[in-house]
Amino acid sequence: MKLLGVEFENFARFDKCFVPLDPGITLLVGKNNSGKTALLRGLSVLSGLSFHDRAKLDRNLTGYIRGAPKTQHFTIHVLFEYEAGDNRHIQMPEGDWPKWVEEKRPIARFAFTIWPFEDAAALEGCTLSVGNVNLKILERREPKGQLISNVFDSQGNPRDSQPLPLPEHLPKSPDGMFLQLHGRDGILAGFKETQAVRIVHAHRSVRESLQARQATVLAPTGEDLAPFLLTLQNWNRDQFNEICDFVRTVFPALRYVNAEMAEGNVNITLDLDKDGSKVSLTHCGSGVEQVLTLATFVVTSPPGAIILLDEPHSYLHPNAERELISFLRNHPVHRYVMATHSAILINSVPPDRILFLDGEMKVERQETKSAHVSEILSLLGYRNSDLLFADRLIFVEGTSDSEILPILLKNMGKWNPEEIDAKTRFPDTEGSENRSGKDLDKQTVILRYEKMIEQLGRGSVPRAYLRDGDVSPGEKTLLDKLNRLTVGKPKVRFLRRSEIENYLLVSEAMAKAISAQAELDGTEVPDLSSEGIEKILAETVSGNDKELFPRGKETDPLICAKGSVVLRRIYDRFGLSYSKKSSGRLIANHITSRNQPALEEIYDLVKDLFS
Repeated sequence: MKLLGVEFENFARFDKCFVPLDPGITLLVGKNNSGKTALLRGLSVLSGLSFHDRAKLDRNLTGYIRGAPKTQHFTIHVLFEYEAGDNRHIQMPEGDWPKWVEEKRPIARFAFTIWPFEDAAALEGCTLSVGNVNLKILERREPKGQLISNVFDSQGNPRDSQPLPLPEHLPKSPDGMFLQLHGRDGILAGFKETQAVRIVHAHRSVRESLQARQATVLAPTGEDLAPFLLTLQNWNRDQFNEICDFVRTVFPALRYVNAEMAEGNVNITLDLDKDGSKVSLTHCGSGVEQVLTLATFVVTSPPGAIILLDEPHSYLHPNAERELISFLRNHPVHRYVMATHSAILINSVPPDRILFLDGEMKVERQETKSAHVSEILSLLGYRNSDLLFADRLIFVEGTSDSEILPILLKNMGKWNPEEIDAKTRFPDTEGSENRSGKDLDKQTVILRYEKMIEQLGRGSVPRAYLRDGDVSPGEKTLLDKLNRLTVGKPKVRFLRRSEIENYLLVSEAMAKAISAQAELDGTEVPDLSSEGIEKILAETVSGNDKELFPRGKETDPLICAKGSVVLRRIYDRFGLSYSKKSSGRLIANHITSRNQPALEEIYDLVKDLFS
């Protein structure tokens, strides 16, 4: 069976929360107090689901239980995907039903009750689910708390049941039921992937000097790193050297890492590459300590371990964060679950590897993942962090739109500027249609962004796709079809003018911007006035060529003309180079609702996103 993840019930701030455990890197992302650390610590119980020995659990987990201290236990479900060949684990006769089960790949859901303070975990049973069909493969029954294995007929109906064999000496759980301890074979074989779990706390601090002793397990805080490295240096030199090599990669000025004895104590020193002098780890930057500690956890964890990293980015320079990600990818034998706020780490993984905790008390498992979702990052050229930490999203067509639109929204005076600067993101979709090496229509681009947002767990964020008004009739029909698929307000909206630059065609603002650009360029231009620019503007839009009016000239040329072409031609009159971004920003800074009443059109298009 393929391990999918763990679902918590009534734990910390969550009624229910599913945490995926896919191979590779998974990130838990959210604001402070969103539950990231609680989930990491909760996942540590996987190592306590031992089927041979008594559980070893973190007693501090009791504080995360809903209703504590009165309630002393919580429930988790460990989910596996049923794979071809798993029929041998379930007592079913040959026939259509077992074949159907194998084809549909149902989910095996193992339920456990966890008593952290008692170091106890009891397997309650297993349900095999697909669609509306649920088979109770294993169930716990009184009075002995024995696990019963059910047998089904070819139609999926219960036919018989058999108790699983019990070891001779079973400890009892706090509710008086027997704990179930079974070998890791048969239907429980998947739990081999959950036995090696290592948690690394956010507060990692290496003790300066500790008494020399044999240390084979590194504490979650890394405080006993010195004796641990001394032991490793003697027992596994290859792993010790691999850790040292990574530290040198991140910090080229360092040559050697040493675990040294002095008067019965052990401490860590580093040789400097420049002059060979030694410096204590405590006198190096905090980043060195963190890189050394994190590398040690990764290198010394057994293959297949689930490594839980709380804020691994702490004290690291962005370059060190990137090196850490590369290091983890070079050790693909582990699963990594990391709680982080770092934009560097967030932008280093595809969206389907991020679990975003946005304050909801119920975080459901996403049933399907598109095979190409991981390619969307490079295809669309966006950053995960831009989409995760926004109160609203306004997708625009080009980079100039993403520069100009925020300025126009602020200049309307309708909202606090912080609502624009800090809480609103303006991703552009320019070039999305050919970043994959093939043409994509605007409808496909929007659908892929929507899929990406869903993968990031941000399906409820207010958002709109603001498109140019000169879109072709065929494209507009296709885009309008998307709106019929959305609930509530339409997501795809069209400017009332050809493009965003049309709202910049204000003589007063253009005069000020042209004067400012001429001064910056060191170019002399005649004295400019609003009246003079107004005259030039009227002359420019009096033409009727295809570049200026690609859809034909209609009643008001300031609405249907290509605004960027109008501006370029006016700038050419003064010997200035027009840039859609920089020149557009200069003009936009002088546009207000007073001199451009048409800004009300833009307000009407986006005002519901701010409510």
